Amino acid sequence: MMRWRQRAVEGLLALGIAGAAIALTGPDLAQARSGYTVYPATSWKGFHLRGANGYLVAVAIGQRSVTVQAISRTSSVSYTVPARIQNSKVKAQIGRLGALSMRVVPTSPYAPTTEPQGDCRGRLAQVQDVMFKGSFRWRGERGFSRVSTHAAAGLSVRSFREVCRGESAAIGNDEAAEPFFIARARERRGFREVLAFEGAGGIGVVARKFEERKRMSIDRIVNSFMKAEDGLQDDVEENRTISPRFPFRGSAELRPGAAATERWRGNLEAEFPGQGFLRLAGREFVVSLNRGE
Repeated sequence: MMRWRQRAVEGLLALGIAGAAIALTGPDLAQARSGYTVYPATSWKGFHLRGANGYLVAVAIGQRSVTVQAISRTSSVSYTVPARIQNSKVKAQIGRLGALSMRVVPTSPYAPTTEPQGDCRGRLAQVQDVMFKGSFRWRGERGFSRVSTHAAAGLSVRSFREVCRGESAAIGNDEAAEPFFIARARERRGFREVLAFEGAGGIGVVARKFEERKRMSIDRIVNSFMKAEDGLQDDVEENRTISPRFPFRGSAELRPGAAATERWRGNLEAEFPGQGFLRLAGREFVVSLNRGE
């Protein structure tokens, strides 16, 4: 991956805008030849602030939407809403949780990155320092965090279509790790799911709750990592019990040979910011197993 893009995405992740980074800079795989990734032209603006209770709160502004994300060491919550963007002014209502009304004031000219593109070909991206001035306020459900400001320093980025190979390619050794299983339960306006990953020295467990509300989508994610011997047990029938650490509690049993409604049973729960503990195992969960598991 080109170093400027990597730094931009790392910056977004540091700000807590993981979902926005994917949405605004993700590859267009439909146009990619085998071994290549095509990144379409994009533009975004963003800033971040320290919120209450240890959360980092970030704002990412796309072409038609605003994403507000609160992130902690073990969780993140993204709220994406439509926005009115006209010239340098941005307005968005974040449901009943807050509002943004700010103008973007450049504090430096756009400048092309001077870093090498590596295995990518295309016009160099342009980066600009900006100030956001106006009003931004947000308060998470049940008051799990909150923040407000009238000014914040941030970035504006314009990138152009690029074709990448190697670290940015969509196949081969650089492909992202796949979960060894996914358990998903559909809901009227979204879904809950649990994903487990095996890596060197341990097990990573990720729980996600996604929901669509009127003029707002909410994506909540919690994660835990543990040593395999601490959170994973197999029995003689090759059933696998997973017991993640905080923010999870309880355990669930993966039973590959059981009937579909019996494959993921237990009392596993996770504490989602703004929601409290939600159940993550039961008959409503459908399990998908990775090849070889």
